[in-house]
Amino acid sequence: MTSCLHERVEANSSIPAWFEEGVYARYKLSRASEITFVNESFYWFKSVNAFFRWEVVDFDGHEALLEVSFTFEQETTIEYPATSAGESLKLNLTTSVYVDVENRDIWSLEDEFLGKTGFWLPPHPEVGDKFNYLNGTVIDIGYTTDTPQGSQKKFTVEVKFKGSPRWFSYDLNTGLLLHGYPKEGREAMLHALGISEVDRSFELEATNIDLGPPSFKFFIMTTLLKIAPVVFIIVAVTIYYWKKRRA
Repeated sequence: MTSCLHERVEANSSIPAWFEEGVYARYKLSRASEITFVNESFYWFKSVNAFFRWEVVDFDGHEALLEVSFTFEQETTIEYPATSAGESLKLNLTTSVYVDVENRDIWSLEDEFLGKTGFWLPPHPEVGDKFNYLNGTVIDIGYTTDTPQGSQKKFTVEVKFKGSPRWFSYDLNTGLLLHGYPKEGREAMLHALGISEVDRSFELEATNIDLGPPSFKFFIMTTLLKIAPVVFIIVAVTIYYWKKRRA
């Protein structure tokens, strides 16, 4: 692997324990309707399902080579630029980038600094911790959420976009992004693909990174909520027939 060492610029960063060659994460963007590119061109759709994926293809213990891709297929009319009714559009963008894993700096293969990635953060932060490049602050820790690997504990980063808050959810044990809304050209992996922003949130759909054991407490609570109506009906019917037989 051809590697260029870059200066560390972020304190208290670390290389995730799970980071190794072959790990990947795939995100789904449901019903996206606008994609803006770095050159300020854009597509505006009625709706489209899109997918973003990154994978580690080489890792020297310090820097890694990532393959990143963004794909979508539009099956309804493209609103702008104008096309014939019913025309479909398929887009498959793929590139490779270097990442300084410790501080998440992203560099092109031509050694151009593209910015930082927010697709993972240091795990187990504290409330109030700040990530300046995101303009974000950790606002809660330990709540549970559904993931491809069951219910997991998360931490939430509130990010300011043009004065309005957005919320990014990260797995508490790994720091992997579970749900986020990259905008305003801040996500370096998207920038490497020529994308400035997409108007829908990224939802983790699949990963081979071990997020840890699921939260059984949350599983039990949600299961009880699901079966509670059935239990209520059974008990109500049983009481009804019991009273009827005694009458």
